[in-house]
Amino acid sequence: MSQQRRVNTRNYSNGYPPPLPNEAEVRFIEACGLRRAELLNLRVRDIHQDNEGRVWIHVAKQAGRRERDVPVLAGREEVILALKRNARLFPGFPERVDVQSARRAYACRLYYQLLRALQDPPLIREYNEEAAHEVMQALGHDNLGIVCRCYLRLQRAPAD
Repeated sequence: MSQQRRVNTRNYSNGYPPPLPNEAEVRFIEACGLRRAELLNLRVRDIHQDNEGRVWIHVAKQAGRRERDVPVLAGREEVILALKRNARLFPGFPERVDVQSARRAYACRLYYQLLRALQDPPLIREYNEEAAHEVMQALGHDNLGIVCRCYLRLQRAPAD
C-alpha cells in the first residue's frame, strides 16, 4: 500500500505523468478505425489530404477485402499527420493494443459527425441509413447489421 502511494504522489518533471504505453497507436486507430493488418501494411503514401483539408487514408485491397478510402475524424488529422514521417508507419504492432475498442470508438465518432452534418439536432441512438452506410464503408465491412449492433450499438438496427 505504501509503495502504491509513493508512485501516485510522484512529481513529474513536466507536471504530467508519462504517456501510457502505445497511446500513439490507440489514438491513431481512434482517428481512422483501421484493422491491425491494415495498420501493418499502411505506408506514408497512403495518407493524403484533399483540397478542403480533410485527411484520408487509402487502404489497398487485401485478402478478401476491397480497396477503400477512409476519412480521418475531423479534429484528429494531426494525430495521423504527426506519424507521417516514417516510410512504414507501423512495422510491428503491439498485440496488447485493443484494436477493436479503438475501431468502435472511431465508428461512433464518425457516425456522430455524419449525423451532425445530416440533421439538426442529431438523434444519436437512432438509426440513420446514410450515416450507417458511410461508417460501414469506412470500416471495410459488408454487413450493415453487424456495424449497427456491434460498432454503433444502435437501438433500432436493420435486420441482417
